[in-house]
Amino acid sequence: DWAEQDFANGDKAAGKGWLVGPYFASQISEHPLFLDGRLLYGKPDNEFTPDGAATDSFDGERLLAMLNLEGRVEMEQFTMFPNISASYVRDTQDAYTDSSDVDIDSQDIEQTEVALGVDFEKPISSHDLVLVGGLSGIWSETNGDAASSSIIGNHNGWRGRVDAGVNYSNGAGLNAGLNAFVDGLGEDDLKTVGLSLAVNYQF
Repeated sequence: DWAEQDFANGDKAAGKGWLVGPYFASQISEHPLFLDGRLLYGKPDNEFTPDGAATDSFDGERLLAMLNLEGRVEMEQFTMFPNISASYVRDTQDAYTDSSDVDIDSQDIEQTEVALGVDFEKPISSHDLVLVGGLSGIWSETNGDAASSSIIGNHNGWRGRVDAGVNYSNGAGLNAGLNAFVDGLGEDDLKTVGLSLAVNYQF
Protein backbone atom coordinates (compact mmCIF):
# COMPACT_ATOMS: atom_id res chain seq x y z
CA ASP A 1 0.00 0.00 0.00
CA TRP A 2 1.00 3.61 -0.46
CA ALA A 3 -0.37 6.84 1.03
CA GLU A 4 0.47 10.54 0.98
CA GLN A 5 -0.93 13.47 2.97
CA ASP A 6 -0.42 17.24 2.81
CA PHE A 7 -1.21 19.22 5.97
CA ALA A 8 -2.60 22.77 6.13
CA ASN A 9 0.60 24.05 7.81
CA GLY A 10 2.78 22.85 4.89
CA ASP A 11 3.97 19.58 6.43
CA LYS A 12 3.92 16.47 4.27
CA ALA A 13 3.76 12.76 5.14
CA ALA A 14 4.10 9.69 2.94
CA GLY A 15 4.39 5.99 3.54
CA LYS A 16 4.42 2.63 1.87
CA GLY A 17 4.20 -0.80 3.42
CA TRP A 18 3.23 -4.44 3.18
CA LEU A 19 1.29 -7.13 5.03
CA VAL A 20 1.68 -10.89 4.71
CA GLY A 21 0.26 -13.88 6.55
CA PRO A 22 -2.10 -16.87 6.52
CA TYR A 23 -5.83 -16.86 5.89
CA PHE A 24 -8.53 -19.53 5.80
CA ALA A 25 -12.11 -20.03 4.64
CA SER A 26 -14.36 -22.94 5.58
CA GLN A 27 -17.96 -24.14 5.69
CA ILE A 28 -19.15 -25.31 9.09
CA SER A 29 -20.49 -28.85 8.75
CA GLU A 30 -23.07 -29.11 5.95
CA HIS A 31 -24.96 -26.01 7.03
CA PRO A 32 -24.90 -22.78 4.98
CA LEU A 33 -22.61 -21.21 7.58
CA PHE A 34 -19.21 -19.93 6.49
CA LEU A 35 -16.19 -18.86 8.54
CA ASP A 36 -13.10 -17.06 7.29
CA GLY A 37 -10.20 -15.26 8.91
CA ARG A 38 -6.70 -13.93 8.45
CA LEU A 39 -3.69 -12.87 10.50
CA LEU A 40 -1.29 -10.51 8.75
CA TYR A 41 1.98 -8.92 9.85
CA GLY A 42 3.99 -6.27 8.05
CA LYS A 43 6.18 -3.19 8.13
CA PRO A 44 5.70 0.39 6.89
CA ASP A 45 8.39 2.70 5.53
CA ASN A 46 7.41 6.30 6.31
CA GLU A 47 8.65 9.80 5.53
CA PHE A 48 7.75 13.10 7.20
CA THR A 49 8.75 16.50 5.81
CA PRO A 50 8.15 19.53 8.05
CA ASP A 51 7.44 22.72 6.10
CA GLY A 52 10.76 24.02 4.77
CA ALA A 53 12.83 21.34 6.53
CA ALA A 54 14.58 18.12 5.58
CA THR A 55 12.72 14.85 5.18
CA ASP A 56 12.86 12.37 8.08
CA SER A 57 12.48 8.61 7.58
CA PHE A 58 11.25 6.10 10.14
CA ASP A 59 9.98 2.53 10.22
CA GLY A 60 7.48 0.57 12.27
CA GLU A 61 5.39 -2.58 12.50
CA ARG A 62 1.76 -3.39 11.74
CA LEU A 63 -0.63 -6.20 12.59
CA LEU A 64 -4.08 -7.04 11.20
CA ALA A 65 -6.41 -9.79 12.47
CA MET A 66 -9.89 -10.46 11.03
CA LEU A 67 -12.61 -13.07 11.64
CA ASN A 68 -15.95 -13.29 9.80
CA LEU A 69 -18.97 -15.58 10.24
CA GLU A 70 -21.77 -15.51 7.64
CA GLY A 71 -24.94 -17.51 7.13
CA ARG A 72 -27.30 -17.91 4.19
CA VAL A 73 -31.11 -17.88 4.45
CA GLU A 74 -33.17 -18.55 1.31
CA MET A 75 -36.42 -16.59 1.21
CA GLU A 76 -39.16 -16.73 -1.43
CA GLN A 77 -38.17 -13.51 -3.22
CA PHE A 78 -34.61 -12.90 -2.04
CA THR A 79 -31.67 -14.34 -0.09
CA MET A 80 -30.42 -12.95 3.23
CA PHE A 81 -26.88 -13.23 4.60
CA PRO A 82 -26.72 -12.52 8.36
CA ASN A 83 -23.15 -11.90 9.45
CA ILE A 84 -20.88 -10.94 12.31
CA SER A 85 -17.25 -9.88 12.00
CA ALA A 86 -14.43 -8.72 14.24
CA SER A 87 -11.14 -7.04 13.40
CA TYR A 88 -8.09 -5.68 15.20
CA VAL A 89 -5.37 -3.51 13.67
CA ARG A 90 -2.26 -2.04 15.28
CA ASP A 91 0.33 0.27 13.71
CA THR A 92 3.52 1.02 15.63
CA GLN A 93 5.96 3.80 14.79
CA ASP A 94 9.54 3.20 15.90
CA ALA A 95 11.40 5.86 17.88
CA TYR A 96 13.87 7.92 15.83
CA THR A 97 15.95 11.09 15.82
CA ASP A 98 14.85 13.69 13.26
CA SER A 99 17.03 15.94 11.08
CA SER A 100 17.09 18.61 13.82
CA ASP A 101 18.53 16.11 16.36
CA VAL A 102 15.22 15.90 18.22
CA ASP A 103 14.33 12.49 19.67
CA ILE A 104 10.87 11.33 18.60
CA ASP A 105 9.23 8.75 20.85
CA SER A 106 7.63 5.58 19.51
CA GLN A 107 3.86 5.65 19.03
CA ASP A 108 1.07 3.06 18.79
CA ILE A 109 -2.34 3.35 17.16
CA GLU A 110 -4.79 0.47 17.46
CA GLN A 111 -8.41 -0.07 16.47
CA THR A 112 -10.89 -2.82 17.37
CA GLU A 113 -14.16 -3.25 15.47
CA VAL A 114 -17.14 -5.59 15.76
CA ALA A 115 -19.88 -5.47 13.11
CA LEU A 116 -23.34 -7.04 13.14
CA GLY A 117 -25.31 -6.93 9.92
CA VAL A 118 -27.45 -8.54 7.29
CA ASP A 119 -26.89 -8.45 3.53
CA PHE A 120 -29.33 -9.43 0.82
CA GLU A 121 -29.52 -10.17 -2.88
CA LYS A 122 -32.56 -10.22 -5.15
CA PRO A 123 -32.69 -11.12 -8.86
CA ILE A 124 -34.20 -8.44 -11.14
CA SER A 125 -36.59 -9.87 -13.78
CA SER A 126 -33.93 -12.32 -14.85
CA HIS A 127 -30.90 -13.81 -13.11
CA ASP A 128 -28.56 -11.65 -15.21
CA LEU A 129 -29.07 -8.68 -12.85
CA VAL A 130 -29.07 -8.97 -9.07
CA LEU A 131 -29.78 -6.22 -6.56
CA VAL A 132 -27.46 -6.37 -3.52
CA GLY A 133 -27.42 -4.40 -0.30
CA GLY A 134 -26.86 -4.53 3.41
CA LEU A 135 -27.27 -2.86 6.78
CA SER A 136 -24.64 -2.98 9.53
CA GLY A 137 -24.20 -1.77 13.07
CA ILE A 138 -20.51 -1.27 13.86
CA TRP A 139 -18.90 -0.84 17.27
CA SER A 140 -15.35 0.49 17.21
CA GLU A 141 -12.71 1.63 19.66
CA THR A 142 -9.62 3.55 18.57
CA ASN A 143 -6.68 4.24 20.88
CA GLY A 144 -3.37 6.02 20.43
CA ASP A 145 -0.52 6.97 22.71
CA ALA A 146 1.98 9.85 22.71
CA ALA A 147 1.24 12.51 20.06
CA SER A 148 -0.99 10.18 18.03
CA SER A 149 -3.77 10.50 20.62
CA SER A 150 -4.28 14.16 19.62
CA ILE A 151 -4.74 13.54 15.87
CA ILE A 152 -6.62 10.25 15.45
CA GLY A 153 -9.86 11.72 16.80
CA ASN A 154 -12.49 10.04 18.90
CA HIS A 155 -14.68 7.62 16.94
CA ASN A 156 -15.42 5.18 19.75
CA GLY A 157 -18.90 3.70 20.02
CA TRP A 158 -21.60 2.62 17.58
CA ARG A 159 -22.29 3.77 14.03
CA GLY A 160 -24.29 2.51 11.07
CA ARG A 161 -23.41 1.55 7.50
CA VAL A 162 -25.59 1.03 4.40
CA ASP A 163 -24.46 -0.79 1.23
CA ALA A 164 -26.33 -0.94 -2.09
CA GLY A 165 -25.51 -2.01 -5.62
CA VAL A 166 -26.27 -4.15 -8.63
CA ASN A 167 -24.34 -7.10 -10.06
CA TYR A 168 -24.47 -8.52 -13.59
CA SER A 169 -23.50 -11.94 -14.92
CA ASN A 170 -24.09 -13.21 -18.45
CA GLY A 171 -23.51 -16.83 -17.46
CA ALA A 172 -20.61 -17.12 -19.89
CA GLY A 173 -17.78 -15.76 -17.76
CA LEU A 174 -18.53 -12.02 -17.75
CA ASN A 175 -19.28 -10.52 -14.32
CA ALA A 176 -19.65 -6.87 -13.35
CA GLY A 177 -20.77 -4.97 -10.28
CA LEU A 178 -21.53 -1.37 -9.32
CA ASN A 179 -21.66 -0.85 -5.55
CA ALA A 180 -21.81 2.10 -3.15
CA PHE A 181 -21.74 2.52 0.63
CA VAL A 182 -22.27 5.16 3.30
CA ASP A 183 -20.50 4.62 6.63
CA GLY A 184 -20.72 6.67 9.82
CA LEU A 185 -24.50 6.96 10.20
CA GLY A 186 -25.30 8.30 13.66
CA GLU A 187 -21.72 9.54 14.13
CA ASP A 188 -21.25 13.34 14.02
CA ASP A 189 -17.49 13.35 13.42
CA LEU A 190 -17.12 10.50 10.91
CA LYS A 191 -18.68 10.09 7.48
CA THR A 192 -17.30 7.88 4.71
CA VAL A 193 -18.80 7.25 1.28
CA GLY A 194 -17.53 4.96 -1.42
CA LEU A 195 -18.31 3.83 -4.98
CA SER A 196 -16.77 0.86 -6.78
CA LEU A 197 -17.04 -0.63 -10.26
CA ALA A 198 -15.65 -4.11 -10.87
CA VAL A 199 -15.54 -6.08 -14.13
CA ASN A 200 -14.01 -9.51 -14.60
CA TYR A 201 -14.08 -12.20 -17.22
CA GLN A 202 -13.42 -15.87 -16.50
CA PHE A 203 -12.11 -18.10 -19.28
